[in-house]
Amino acid sequence: MKTEKQPNRSIKAKHQEDVLSISETKPSEVTDSFWVYAKRKKGRYPKSTPRSGKWLIFVNLKNVNDVWAKIKNAVEEGRLGDSAKVATAKKSIS
Repeated sequence: MKTEKQPNRSIKAKHQEDVLSISETKPSEVTDSFWVYAKRKKGRYPKSTPRSGKWLIFVNLKNVNDVWAKIKNAVEEGRLGDSAKVATAKKSIS
């Protein structure tokens, strides 16, 4: 009897999948994960080049939910990159 093995997934990929399930919540209300992710749902994104990079946006805490909603929507609609993430209210242990 032949059994099929599950394909190996990286820990990061599994974590992103789990966190995507809470991506409809407001980042300021998430306390069980450090990040909330958005993924492109429409179209394809070009491959990276030596001149490509990422944006870092620093937002006042009182505006983070509204700004994230706009970024998330733009990413999912294929108007802003392939993916994005936002920090949440989870406290770090330091």
